[in-house]
Amino acid sequence: ETYLAIFENICQIHQIPPELQACILALVLTGIAFKAYLELPVAEAIDYEAIKMALLARYPLNAKAYWIKFRSTSRSPDKMCTEWTAKICRFFDRWMKTEEVGDIARMKNLIVMEQ
Repeated sequence: ETYLAIFENICQIHQIPPELQACILALVLTGIAFKAYLELPVAEAIDYEAIKMALLARYPLNAKAYWIKFRSTSRSPDKMCTEWTAKICRFFDRWMKTEEVGDIARMKNLIVMEQ
């Protein structure tokens, strides 16, 4: 997920058109990600969103995994507080997204239950 977010940011910064993003991404894939790409039909292999979905399906992180990352991540001495805060905020956001939290009341209930 992080790799794809960085890739998307770079594409946006350099104004890479969507039709080229799939091609560029395919060139840098390795291992499991490359295998997932090879299994796509040609029509999907040229569609960035289809590739993204295939890759994310190969690396499934469920709500529990994001909760564990959110709760267990600690700041290392070489990291600034802002970096650490951004990291745990990403884990929190992903935890809430995978739990399909749609409102504050549900978020509150989830956090209280987790305690």
